[in-house]
Amino acid sequence: MPNLLPSLLVIASDRRELQAIARAGSSLETVRIGLRWSACGHIAGQAALLATQGPGRDNAARATRWACDRFPIQSIVCAGIAGGLDPALSVGDVVLADSILELSSRVEYPVRLPVYDLADGLPDPVIGKLVTADNVVQDTAEKAELRKTGARVVDMESSAVAAEGARRGLPVFCVRAVSDAARTVFEIDFNRARREDGTFSGWRVLSQAGFSRQRWKHLLRLRREAEAALAALGEFFGRCRLSHKAI
Repeated sequence: MPNLLPSLLVIASDRRELQAIARAGSSLETVRIGLRWSACGHIAGQAALLATQGPGRDNAARATRWACDRFPIQSIVCAGIAGGLDPALSVGDVVLADSILELSSRVEYPVRLPVYDLADGLPDPVIGKLVTADNVVQDTAEKAELRKTGARVVDMESSAVAAEGARRGLPVFCVRAVSDAARTVFEIDFNRARREDGTFSGWRVLSQAGFSRQRWKHLLRLRREAEAALAALGEFFGRCRLSHKAI
């Protein structure tokens, strides 16, 4: 169990996303509380629990419920990387969701916007709707169709976090950094690489690349773009505040 009682819960799909956020905080301590990965530290001026059970709505819902049932959580933030739907967005742009649409049910959840400090030489975050889909969105046609919902970015977790927050009457924030632009087409089928528990199999990804030089170059480019998005995400958390009090 953690040595401090967290009031802020940060949910992501992957440990790398949480580690990028943690670099903006202090006193990070890995804890074992029954989830795939979790840690405690001070983030955005609050004692925070960072937790992941893996990609997808089911995993995000489980991690959120698990943490909120055990700790005095007062606010929740879903964070990480996301796919760009708006052609105006570039890799590394930070998007603050003002609403989250669950694609399958068409239920839309209002979420709060964090307060943040301006930074010289860095673009301001973009504000807009996020849509949560049940699969990895991998081609321009699918992205264009989702853009018709008014969403600027897409992920696979945030609606589950927002739903759990709404059920408990807790304020929810959503901070995402764009890792692939609206024009990006994936040459690897990441949906085929998912296991039954929603996580991704590295072997299934690499086996699709095979001996194709073009696909290996594509994977390296996706990795670089994800790293740029994670760096932007961590930088933003270093200058934002996520309060459960009304602002």
